[in-house]
Amino acid sequence: MKENNPGNCVLPSRKGEIRFTSGESEKGFSLIELMVAIVLLTLGLLPLFGVFISASSFVSEEGRHTRAVVLAQDKIEEARGILFGDLSSGEDTVGIFNRVWELEDPYVFDGTTYDEIKRMAITVTWIEEGETHQVDWSSLFSETSE
Repeated sequence: MKENNPGNCVLPSRKGEIRFTSGESEKGFSLIELMVAIVLLTLGLLPLFGVFISASSFVSEEGRHTRAVVLAQDKIEEARGILFGDLSSGEDTVGIFNRVWELEDPYVFDGTTYDEIKRMAITVTWIEEGETHQVDWSSLFSETSE
């Protein structure tokens, strides 16, 4: 006797279990087919893990570069709060970063000397994976009349 089961329905089995049926002969995946699908999916996704690791490394490296730029800019802002006559060269270390600032006094540009201008050049260096990285930044300061 044929069961009347239109569409996808839930039918009780003979052992009291619930099974899903589509009204057609039972179709599905065997355990072997499922395992093969998982292996193929894993092999397909494996190259993406390399991309994720590479992207993560790039983001970390760029984060350190950004931090070095911020340290250089911070030194410029700090120097802006110092009297023109008290500006000087120096060096300090902030975490993994070494920051050196040199004052060019008087400032010389294109063969012309400007006594009322000083140039501060800041170099921030750090070592990453055995390689030295560097950020250079500079700013001009002038003596303002009060």
